[in-house]
Amino acid sequence: MQDGLPTFVDIYLYNDKPKTHLIQRWNFNGLWRDPETTIHVPKSLIFPLQEAEMQGIPLRVPAKAEEVCAFLYGPSWRTSARKGAGYEMKIVDSRPQFIQKNMA
Repeated sequence: MQDGLPTFVDIYLYNDKPKTHLIQRWNFNGLWRDPETTIHVPKSLIFPLQEAEMQGIPLRVPAKAEEVCAFLYGPSWRTSARKGAGYEMKIVDSRPQFIQKNMA
């Protein structure tokens, strides 16, 4: 927290062996040894990294940061949802799937 503003950052560890994508094993499932739960993120969304600043702190961020958020969290990533109550995440064909829960 800086100047009374909470700051949230996601940090992803990945395997960089394939040419077209990054393999992200440790994700919301927490099953890093299960190949069925890996996420394959296209490298074209990540590289080349860009210089950015958050609350005065210099950072390197993905080339297409908003597209990465949409890829990882679904097209409504800007809309608040309560984890466990408002949505669930699944991995289908190495892609994360945001599933909105019926709030009725």
